[in-house]
This record gives sequence, structure tokens and C-alpha cells, in this order.
Amino acid sequence: MISIAISTVISGLLSWGLYYIVGPAFNFTSGELWWFLFGVGLIFTFVEWIGFYIADECCYNAHPAPAIICSCFTGLVAVLGIIFCVASTPLFHSEDFRNAHEVNIAAEGTAVSALPVVDTKDDIPVIDVYTAAKLGDRAMGVMEKYLSQYEVSSEYTLIEYNGDFFRISPLEYGGFWKYNNSKSTGIPGYVMVNIYTGEAKLVELPSELTIRYAPSAFWGNDMFRHLRGQYGSTIFGDYHFEIDENGKPYYIISTMKSTAGIFGAKVVDGVIILNAATGESQKYGLTEVPEWVDNVYSIEHLMEEIDWHFKYVHGAMNFSNKDVRKTSYAFDKSQYYLYPNAGDVILYTGVTSAGNDESNIGFILANMRTGEITYYAAPGAEESSAQASAKGLVQQYGYSAGPVMLVNIDSIESYFLTLKDNQGLVKRYALVNKEDYNIVTVEETVDKAVLSYRQKITTLETQGDSGVVESVYEAVIDGNTTYIFKLVGIDTYYLSDITVSYDQHAKLIPGATIDVSYNQYGNTRVVTNLTFK
Repeated sequence: MISIAISTVISGLLSWGLYYIVGPAFNFTSGELWWFLFGVGLIFTFVEWIGFYIADECCYNAHPAPAIICSCFTGLVAVLGIIFCVASTPLFHSEDFRNAHEVNIAAEGTAVSALPVVDTKDDIPVIDVYTAAKLGDRAMGVMEKYLSQYEVSSEYTLIEYNGDFFRISPLEYGGFWKYNNSKSTGIPGYVMVNIYTGEAKLVELPSELTIRYAPSAFWGNDMFRHLRGQYGSTIFGDYHFEIDENGKPYYIISTMKSTAGIFGAKVVDGVIILNAATGESQKYGLTEVPEWVDNVYSIEHLMEEIDWHFKYVHGAMNFSNKDVRKTSYAFDKSQYYLYPNAGDVILYTGVTSAGNDESNIGFILANMRTGEITYYAAPGAEESSAQASAKGLVQQYGYSAGPVMLVNIDSIESYFLTLKDNQGLVKRYALVNKEDYNIVTVEETVDKAVLSYRQKITTLETQGDSGVVESVYEAVIDGNTTYIFKLVGIDTYYLSDITVSYDQHAKLIPGATIDVSYNQYGNTRVVTNLTFK
């Protein structure tokens, strides 16, 4: 009996250590729980058999029953786990996997109207996650006092903050020893990068708001270990770092449930919002999430659900891949783009047939907050073709192509992308026609790229106006003085470069009478000739 008690105590301590490390949800549908039970069974089995042999050698009266029971338990957990795992696969639940997340089919002809409209550089978010990381490292580099203890996370979540959009990423501990050195003060801040201007800054938090609970922390400050103590049966999904409208730091952790068998087709059913400074948390259903939260779903999980929808269109045994589609993301994870739309964060990726990755048959737009996924049928060139076409115009520089975003320019579907040097810094901006990737322009600024592209896709007809100048403004655009003026009775503005007429500096004043010729680019009238009367 003494040997059994000792073996049980040792096994219990080892099992507690395993639980502390793994932290599984006590939920029948959690795969981690079954692995944990299997691990506990192995610990008890090993310790009990060792105890039996030691006791048998010393006392000659040991009984193998406890060790046999532990062996049977471990074997039963393994067998049941395998059965439940196989029974939860698409082989038996293909419809459940396909319908795990609804994919809306947009009406024919609505594709281009669903895309962000581009008129000027202010309409295009030029900073992707890779560029944001470069800029964030630079911002961190000027704060030498933090470099020895903290690093910038590679997360760079896209959020709306006080009406503008940023990629945001928290600082994190640089390892176990650095955590021990800095745990009393916490993580001091986060990096924000404006997705339109590229302005990056390190935001230092006041002492009462420093981040105490984070994925990079240890012991009780480890985010998931802390939450497991509050939500013992909840299955955790992916997480994002965000700030509320007051700049307070939070982690948004999705919660999951199975929809196919025991373990299969897990979907998001809510979120936990953790105050990273105080450790307080609140669980919300999908319809209860506060408005300031921008990312409930992760890119990886949404793309997995989209893959299920397209892959199991004719079940799991569709070996000919009939009617199967794939996202461009499936071929290359850089083939997606996040952009703001009406205050929400939208994910874009192209869709191609399973047997052909050279052209797209449509694209996906998915809302990162609501999880709404919409498929638009729109044939055209695949993203990699657009990247290759853009790089081909400046191949002498050896630039690499950034992620591709599909935009609406004058009601024409067009790819926008950046070209970067070997340091990852943006050097050129490109626009490529989706239907014909030979129609491409590459320029040093976004505005130049848009104007140059419009000249290629639009048959321009020069138009003319006459009138009295009502107001005039000067601006420097792409290094040149540009005059922005308005005529009396005409409710629009004209843009005239200094090279159109060097008399403008002296003669283009309110009250002047002029004849003006211009080309119409979307909502912009670009002056081609100017005559003073």
C-alpha cells in the first residue's frame, strides 16, 4: 500500500506539471484534453510499473493491479481518441465542413462595385504587414533604453483607431531571463504604423497601463495560463492585440466549438477580451462584441473555412477535383491584402480553379470583425502574374513584389502592389489591369502610378471650359508646383502643373478670365492647356 501511495503521489505531481505546461480545456471536444489524458495515463503507467518492480524486489508482496489498470486506461484513451479523431474528419462529415461558415455568392456584375475606389494616393493603404514590420523595427531602434529587454512582435494587426487605420504590434519580452528582469514593470508599449503615410511611432504606456499579461510572459503572467484559470472549459483559438479608443491595450482571443463529430470543423463562437494591464477579462458572444474590436477572426482560420467550402463541394472523395476551387492564399500566403472599408477591416484574396493557378475566376472579400465572407465571380489574371508583369518593367533593379490588392479605378478591376528593394523598403508603386496584365504601370509615387494607369486604360477626350477664377491654391505634388483652382459657377477643382504655363504664378489669380483644356480622370480635371484673356 505504501508503494502504491508513493507512486500515486509522484504521478500526481508529474501530471500537475504536465497540466501547468499544456493547459488543456476540460472540454470533451478539445483535442488537447485527450492528449493530456493520454500523457497522464503514460505517466501513471510508467510510475506504477516502476513502483511494482521495486516493491516486488524489496517486499515480495507487490501486486501489479494498479499498473495494469493504468495501462488499460491509457490504451482506452488512445483507442477512443483515434476513433473520435477519424470519425470527425471530412471523410464522414464533408457537408459539415463545407457549411461550417457561410460563403455568400454575390450577384453577377457587382464585383467591381464592391472594391475600394481609388482616385488619389489617399485612397490606397500602401503599408502591408511586411513593410510595417520594417518601419516598426526602425521606430524601436530609436528607443535604445528598450532594446536590451524587449522586441517588437511580428503581429502588426490592422485596426481602426480614432477614425484612422494603423498596423499595431506590441512589444514582447526577449526571452525567459529578460522577462524575469522586467516583469515588475511590464511591457512598456506598442508600435503603431499608419497604413497610408507609413508614419511609425512607439507608444509608451503610463505605468498603470503597461502590459502585464502577454503571450511572451511566463508563469502566472502567461496570457493563456492566466485565462485558463478563468475559463477552464473554453477552447481558445487565435488571438490579436488591439487598443480601444482610449489607447488601452487588450488581447482579443477567439473561442471555438466543433461542428463536425467530436473534434472536427471548429468555428469561432465568441471572443474573450483580456485587459493586458490588469488581467481582467470578459467573454462575449459573436453578436455582443464591442464596436471598437476590429479583428474577431484570424486570417488563417477564415482561409481554412473558405478552403473547406470550396474543397468539399462534391464531398471528400472527389478525386477528380470537379468544381473544386482554391484561393490564391493556398498557393502563396502573401497573396492576400487587408484594407479598411467603412470602418471595418476587409481581407482580399483571389480564387482560382484547383487545376490552374495562372488565372483567377473570382475573388473573396471577408470581414475580419463579422466573419462575413462573400465570393465574387470575376475572371482575370492571377496575382502572381500581376507581380511578374510589374517586376518586368523594372527588372534591372531586382525588386521583389509585395502583396496584391484589387481596387476599382474608373470602374475597372485593377491590381495595386508595391515593389521593394532587398531591404524590404518600398521603391515603386504598380498598377496592373486584371483582365490584361500587359497593361501595367510602375511609378515612384502612387499619384503618378494612378494617373499613368488611367492614361492607359481610358480613351481620353480633351474637354474645355471658360470662366472667371474664383479661388486658387498652390501645392507641391511629386516635386512640382501644382495649382488647384476653381471657376465661378463650376463646382469642381482643376489641377494644373507649373509646366502647363509658367505665367500661372503671376496671372492665375482670383478674378482672372481664362480658357482651360483638361482631361477628366475620375473626379479630377487635369489641365493640359491654359490661356489667359
